[in-house]
Amino acid sequence: ICHGENIKIISNPNTSTKYHFTVGSEVLKNKTLFWTKKNDVFAYLPEYVFAYYSGISNRLEEHFDKSQKKFYTDLKNGVDSPFRPLFYARPIHSNFVLLAFYAFEDEEIKEFLEEYLQITGFHSSLFVVPKPEWKSNKGDIRFWNAKGIVAKFLDKLFAKSLMPIKAEVDIRIDFRHSVKKECWYLYLENQETLKELAKEYDNNVDFFKALESTYISDLIQETRIRVQKKNPTDGAITFKELSEGEQQLLTVLGLLKFTNQAESLFLLDEPDTHLSPMWGHEYLKILQKISGEYGKSQMFLSTHKPTTISGLQGDQIIIFEKPENGKIKAGISLISPKGLSADGILTQIFEMAYTYDEDTYNELLDRRRLLAKQMFNITEMTDSEREELAKLTTKLSDYSENFADGLFYEFIYELDKTGGLPAYREINLTDEDRIERNRKASELFEKIKQKRNSSK
Repeated sequence: ICHGENIKIISNPNTSTKYHFTVGSEVLKNKTLFWTKKNDVFAYLPEYVFAYYSGISNRLEEHFDKSQKKFYTDLKNGVDSPFRPLFYARPIHSNFVLLAFYAFEDEEIKEFLEEYLQITGFHSSLFVVPKPEWKSNKGDIRFWNAKGIVAKFLDKLFAKSLMPIKAEVDIRIDFRHSVKKECWYLYLENQETLKELAKEYDNNVDFFKALESTYISDLIQETRIRVQKKNPTDGAITFKELSEGEQQLLTVLGLLKFTNQAESLFLLDEPDTHLSPMWGHEYLKILQKISGEYGKSQMFLSTHKPTTISGLQGDQIIIFEKPENGKIKAGISLISPKGLSADGILTQIFEMAYTYDEDTYNELLDRRRLLAKQMFNITEMTDSEREELAKLTTKLSDYSENFADGLFYEFIYELDKTGGLPAYREINLTDEDRIERNRKASELFEKIKQKRNSSK
């Protein structure tokens, strides 16, 4: 759904058109109609697309290169507020989000920072402004002829900073290389100074854009932010001392908060990678609380963590599978994780055969096999099997369950007799494996049922 329209796009590379578009009940005759604009806004597309990936691969980022390059060129040429529909989030954006939050403080954000990040206040920030690689003949000579929105921001920052310093310093590229660059060091000494700087902007969104535009223009090397922690013994710490997970969460929250009045699409590739299990469990709840049910935005989030999707309905989840033939399949989950434990999600949705470690699971299975034999064919038990059962019972006393249902052990016994038990030791099962296991189980239960009926 976008701009109030129910939109369906079907991709089929085997057809001449490759894509089929339906808006409401109307089938669009060609792709061009899908790019229709109303009041200078695409009628069937979101105003903004944001993407975030927590890993090191640039495959996702590459899709944003063309838009990024145009934005960069417009900024260099002094275009004020150039249009930027595609936005790829980077680690440094968490710094800009934090600055924007403290420049335009509200109680909800203040509570979030204190509750989840243990941050109680802004201490100071040092902006490192390097000489850029590009050259320009006109502009603000203090900042190597920067123009437009970037020059305006740097001028205001320069005016509010305490004792600006210009120096030639070594900028680290990696552990092998560094380069000498001319840099400004512009220091904001407290939150009041930060707020005075931000007064020039209407809201935290515009302030964030000014910060990010300056970074894109190669005129922010880093921002050395210090924040006050809740624990008095921590004192003021640098922002980079926060964990990767904390910084990632701040980035995503900021982008959601700043765009909750626009039709936006968020593509979040494993944003929970560096989060603790507790935070992963609360991740979607936190996003909803801060952004107000995501505003007008829609979100696609990929994850491998069962705790992240707990609480969702099945129709909110798309499962991607790669069978042995290599062709990726995708479909709506037929099982709802809401109400399931983490183990239940792992076994029923992620389709793990078991969640114990392999050694413990095999020992549990061996104990069940021996218990079944003890119940249904004790005369065939050897002394070594009795000894093994006693050892396993003692060893697994904290793990194993005593099942009162004799049918369970009768099934285990028959399964062992027919050589089917080894299949239950496998953790990675194909669809064919599951079908075969279910078929075998049905056969055995039918056999047990007939056996019980005949004994009546």
